Amino acid sequence: GSVGGQHKEGAYGSHVTYWQVMTTKVLMTLVGVFLTCMCYSFPDPVLPPRINSFLGPLSSMIIGLLMGLQSCQYTLAALLTGRAAQKFPHYTFYMALGYLAILLGYCCLGPLPPVEAAGVVRDHSPAAWVVLVLALSFVPWGNALSFVPSIPLLHEDVDEMGPAAKELVVSLCVCSMSLGETAGPLLGGSLTSATGFEWACTAMAFAYGIFGVCFVIA
Repeated sequence: GSVGGQHKEGAYGSHVTYWQVMTTKVLMTLVGVFLTCMCYSFPDPVLPPRINSFLGPLSSMIIGLLMGLQSCQYTLAALLTGRAAQKFPHYTFYMALGYLAILLGYCCLGPLPPVEAAGVVRDHSPAAWVVLVLALSFVPWGNALSFVPSIPLLHEDVDEMGPAAKELVVSLCVCSMSLGETAGPLLGGSLTSATGFEWACTAMAFAYGIFGVCFVIA
């Protein structure tokens, strides 16, 4: 709150530290931000060649349009998520829904090895196009749902500590974003080299599913 245009300092005053704001709830939210940003950059080094081999050969323009589809949907999803969260501030619900969408997105992106082995999805088939478009839709919507509410949730978690604490959690959020964006391509390239694209995506889907459950419980 504020009085006469000046913010109250809160119980901790202006000397609150990073350690003091690092509660269990804040830590879980920051891990969620890290995973969300990692999810977005994970396919960067491996998805274009995968699309080209699974559906191609495709022109650079077509691959660019497919990648742009993801970004356009993220823009729309972020705007709608922000509006929904403003009217109905159930931040944990939106974020859990986001992790579920990311899980489904990575299951489609692989696709899951048993699905491919069973012949449900074959390369250069209409089904392959369907699961790719679904993946490029689920992932950006999941990213928006899991990221947009994270900052108001962080503010809510440290509200009693005052505005200084809110500034600290925002800086921690930015650090988590940067770390996630850095780790994503490294993990994507490493896992794909070690296990293949399908199993790398399956591992990511499993990780988001486990974290989503832990996030809701916490």
